[in-house]
Amino acid sequence: MRIKLSLLFLLIISTSVYSRIIVTDQPVDLLIVGKAYFGLLSDDGVIEYTDDGSFIINSRGFVVDRFGRKLYPSIKLPTQSATVNINLQGQVDAYIKGKENAIRLGQIALFKPDGHGNYIDITSSNHQIEIHQGKLYIK
Repeated sequence: MRIKLSLLFLLIISTSVYSRIIVTDQPVDLLIVGKAYFGLLSDDGVIEYTDDGSFIINSRGFVVDRFGRKLYPSIKLPTQSATVNINLQGQVDAYIKGKENAIRLGQIALFKPDGHGNYIDITSSNHQIEIHQGKLYIK
């Protein structure tokens, strides 16, 4: 009986989590699969952290959140870019109209709490965390 209850509980959790993912097809809407956070640079130079991946491109070409805080480290898109591709590791490429090869614009950093009130950069570590482009997690 306990095994059946545990399996039912796991199925409910899995269904709940997956039903909250939406496909937006917006090039800078980003979904983190795993326990990590994006860094955001506030106007006063403080780095803040969020798991909300709903970003936009501002008038200057920077990837920002809805409050205008730049993604940290900042990613700036060239004005002539036609498409943006962000792979599962967070590497950002822009394809320029009329050019065959993409331009690497940077790497989206991911951060994790260290348990002492600080966040550590886990971008280059071997955590099994992915960034999915064009998707959001709705809380």
